[in-house]
Amino acid sequence: MAAFGGLNAVNKSYVSSVSFLDQREILNRLLNVTNEEYSFLDVMELMGRSIETAVPEYHTFVNSEIYEGALTCASSGAVTVESSIGAGSGGTSTTIFTLALASAPSTEEVRAGDLLMFPNGNVGYVKSISSANLEIKSVGSALYSSAADLNGAKVVAFSNAAGEGSKSPSARRLNPTKQSNQVQIFKEKYVITDIQNASKIEFEFKGQPYYFLKGQHEALTRFRSDIAFALMYGQKSDDKFTDASYGDVQDAEGNPVQTTQGLHHSIVSTSGRKITNSAALGVTDWASLTKTLNQTRAPQEYLLFTGTEGEVQIDNMLNNLTTAGFTGARFDVSGKELDLGIDKFKLYGRTYMKKYLPMIDHKQVINFTGSAGLENFAYFVPNDSIKAAGSGESLDRMRVRFMAGNGTDLKYREIMLGGLAPTPTDERSVLECHYESVQGLEVLGVEQFIAMDMHTS
Repeated sequence: MAAFGGLNAVNKSYVSSVSFLDQREILNRLLNVTNEEYSFLDVMELMGRSIETAVPEYHTFVNSEIYEGALTCASSGAVTVESSIGAGSGGTSTTIFTLALASAPSTEEVRAGDLLMFPNGNVGYVKSISSANLEIKSVGSALYSSAADLNGAKVVAFSNAAGEGSKSPSARRLNPTKQSNQVQIFKEKYVITDIQNASKIEFEFKGQPYYFLKGQHEALTRFRSDIAFALMYGQKSDDKFTDASYGDVQDAEGNPVQTTQGLHHSIVSTSGRKITNSAALGVTDWASLTKTLNQTRAPQEYLLFTGTEGEVQIDNMLNNLTTAGFTGARFDVSGKELDLGIDKFKLYGRTYMKKYLPMIDHKQVINFTGSAGLENFAYFVPNDSIKAAGSGESLDRMRVRFMAGNGTDLKYREIMLGGLAPTPTDERSVLECHYESVQGLEVLGVEQFIAMDMHTS
């Protein structure tokens, strides 16, 4: 028997070193340190941005710009003065000449009778067109200083002028642009046996000491997170459910698989705009962004989804306005608290509402060593409704499309199987929870969406 005192003393250290001899003190609550629940999908559902689709692939038609944009002059020899036009005694005419374009234009780009804006702001009249050669007459001032000035330069057809008693110009054809996305089938499963289902555990979850409740919750959370990450970062597959034959994207049983295009790829891979900053974000970057948005005739209010990098860069820029030339900016400090986090701000006439999304910083999926750098992006989403041409109807700029019909709602579907199911389906002593959802993202007017890479190193 161990003596009290001396080298063999039986003390608290000795007793507690024997496993489980002390009664355990356990906090019977499961602590949530992962914070997995809040995601892009939650934001969309809280905003009520979900609408049914009747087919697995949905299309949007966007009207084309009624002005095609600038025309490029030939890189060399853009100006040719021909005797048939009238070179004048000097041998070179700045008011009557042939202008050669880099390629033959379409009638949507320029027609005979159009007025051209030249790089110096002066205006010329297009008398006739032969292939890529335009016969030009100045309506006033000289159109260039030397013939080489127009080599590789840009000119724009911005209006037209018709002669008295003349016929109409050739007709323009402006075809709409088709954009599309598609739904994706998401599935998850959780299984528990009869013995484990009946066994109590140390901690409580939702007031009950059973592992099934925790496991089912985590399976559902993973299921919803899979949907959220696909809506944010998914890439649209070329394979579709409607294809007569399928390509590489098939499951192990040979069933066709299709995937949806998320917000990131909807912007950077289609008609949206990707902006990359090489240094810390500043007001000059915001001024450039404002010019870009104004050129696309973007709305005046934006949602701004960010991770930590975006939060830091934007808050630092805004908190530094007093030293960045904005002498009217000031902090209103009162009491003992100073909040330098900015959730909503107005700059250069446009309002931005910043929302931090923890999923952009997810250390297991997005923000890890050797990742693709997606954690550095901030996404600018118009916070208005886009009008449908000719109808006056307004539609949400971004929404989730889900399939439902003929009594089947595939937005969220739960099936319980096994011998322990509320309605037993077979003799197996298990309870299976099956989750299924058929959803996809839809972005309308992506031309006015921005993905800004704020990585600075």
